[in-house]
Formats: sequence, structure tokens, C-alpha cells
Amino acid sequence: MAQKQWTSQADWQTWTADASIDLTTAPGSVLLDAGQPSGTLTSPAYQAAGWLTWSHLEFDLSLPTGANVYARVKVASTEGGLVGAAWSSYMDGQAMNGTVQFNLGVEYLNSPPGDPGDWIQIELTLVRA
Repeated sequence: MAQKQWTSQADWQTWTADASIDLTTAPGSVLLDAGQPSGTLTSPAYQAAGWLTWSHLEFDLSLPTGANVYARVKVASTEGGLVGAAWSSYMDGQAMNGTVQFNLGVEYLNSPPGDPGDWIQIELTLVRA
């Protein structure tokens, strides 16, 4: 099963973050800037041995009280194909002991991608209540 962990500041630096996201205050952590209602990060393209090998996404995130994180993904058979691929619906993560987990199997069963392919891109949106 494909696995990728984001545990250091260098790991998160490969993502594209909007101005509301702080990746530098606590190395290895993703923070929502104070006073910002939401922020978004988008991953680079990742290759797996096949779409279904990405059964779960897990992130160690510290969310402010009342905040939540949502994820969506897009997949394609080639890295270049991700540019025109459609994003999935937003998935609500399940937080457990500081880890937020998203079940991609449920997303696949509810709305199978037209081109499952070997490439995936992830978008995380942090929202403050």
C-alpha cells in the first residue's frame, strides 16, 4: 500500500499554501493564521501503484478548538492529466488522537473517478468555526 507521511517542515514546503496558512511557526505543523476563517493547501502530484492503494489519507494536524479540516482529491493516469482532472467532493476528516484521517475508499465507492490512474493530488482546507 502506498504511504506518504508529512512530518517535517520540508514535507509541507512542497505544498502550495494560501496566505492564511502558516507553515513556519511550528516546523512540521500546519497552522491557520490567527483571525483567518479558512485556509487551503494543495499538494504536489504523487504517484502510487494504483488509485485503490490510496485507501486512507492521514495527517497529524493541530486544529484550534472548533476548527475542522476537509480534503478533496483528484486522480489521473498521468501527472499531466491532473491539471484537467476534476476535484472530488469535500470529505470530512475523522480526528483521532491528533491524527485526522480521510477514507478514500468511501469517496471512490460514492463517486468513482472517471480516470482512476496512478496519480493523485490532495487539497486540504482548514476552517475555523
